[in-house]
Amino acid sequence: MQHGAAYMSSMSYNGPCDRCEAGWEHHGGKCYHFSISKSSWNRSRADCRAKGGDLVKIDSREEQKFLEKRLREMNKTEEKFWIGLKRSADEDRWFWMDGSPLNKSLTFWSRNQPDTRNGTNRENPAGQSVRVGGKGRAPDLNLSTMSRPQSCIEGEAPDSQHAKSNKGSKVTKERAALLVSGVLLAAALIVIYRLLFEIMRTKENLKNLEDHRMKCENNLTDGPCDRCEAGWEHHGGKCYHFSISKSSWSQSRAECRAKGGDLVNIDSREEQRFLDGRVRNLMNEAEDQFWIGLTDSAAEGRWMWVDNTPLNERFSFWLSGEPNNLTGITPEGEDCVAMWKKGGAPDLKSWNDSPCSVPHRSICEKAEVTGQIKYEEASQQASSPEQNRSSQESLQNKMDFTSTRGTTGVPGPL
Repeated sequence: MQHGAAYMSSMSYNGPCDRCEAGWEHHGGKCYHFSISKSSWNRSRADCRAKGGDLVKIDSREEQKFLEKRLREMNKTEEKFWIGLKRSADEDRWFWMDGSPLNKSLTFWSRNQPDTRNGTNRENPAGQSVRVGGKGRAPDLNLSTMSRPQSCIEGEAPDSQHAKSNKGSKVTKERAALLVSGVLLAAALIVIYRLLFEIMRTKENLKNLEDHRMKCENNLTDGPCDRCEAGWEHHGGKCYHFSISKSSWSQSRAECRAKGGDLVNIDSREEQRFLDGRVRNLMNEAEDQFWIGLTDSAAEGRWMWVDNTPLNERFSFWLSGEPNNLTGITPEGEDCVAMWKKGGAPDLKSWNDSPCSVPHRSICEKAEVTGQIKYEEASQQASSPEQNRSSQESLQNKMDFTSTRGTTGVPGPL
């Protein structure tokens, strides 16, 4: 039975630069904080909420994989971390702290879990425990294990529980009145605490907004805000678009160029890892493939990217037995490259040469959009949180972005 554990918390962040506060890590549009101290589930959640977030809600396999990876990197594989999952009072179902029920298709219980044999605490919070197997990887991402802190029922002392077991004891009217008064006083203190916390958080947000306004008025001396247009995903200083329709390699490239980019050029292992993970999540069928900007159309066996740079063999990720230039589908063979493997490719090797005329989905790439934000001088300071929020929305609407995008060369024949 576990007395306490560290915890993982998350919160959404929609700031203009998609950054997280100090001590938080950004991933997938959320900010994560990994505690270094241990406490009960209730105390851990209170700490998260005091930081403006909550215990983490895991709602995708990709997010579970990210958390597992971070725990391995932190050398915390033997530790247990609280997450925001809790059993209902009737022990009939599990639900997250935002009130949503646990999606049974996205559960990652360890073997023989959840196990309700230990303890009697009806809150039954779920803790995250990483048990690494093989080469430092948890088998099939099954990371969650249930545990309960050894404590009395919240709000009761051990003596009162013992008194409960004495069926002959009676509660006098005076004690009942004192109990009601105590509950009302505790509720009032909680309300006051929450109000003070909200006031402090509002002041901090206003200060951050003012600091950001000053930086923008000084032409963003700390660097421009990196953004991607709607429908594009930002990663590593680039913007990526994953098509939902299928077309030939040439048509896919034309569509990418019409959007201001080109078929993706993969020039690092880190970029391949990012794309491999996204492709696995986006594949609807096991045979789905995504065109990338690599072809040997100009000269058989001489693979070139769409910017006319040759393939660096250090950063090639061919599937076993590829490329093989089969001519069974079309006489011209296989001169264009797509990536796939829904179940995950060993060592990120997911490239496959394919006939250029076969319709596949595609990955477009272009440089991030950088801009300079200009603000009009405010005529007066807002005197309330509502006025400050109105000012913030007004300033956001007055942003003026000047886009700068990278250019790409033109490869062999389209």
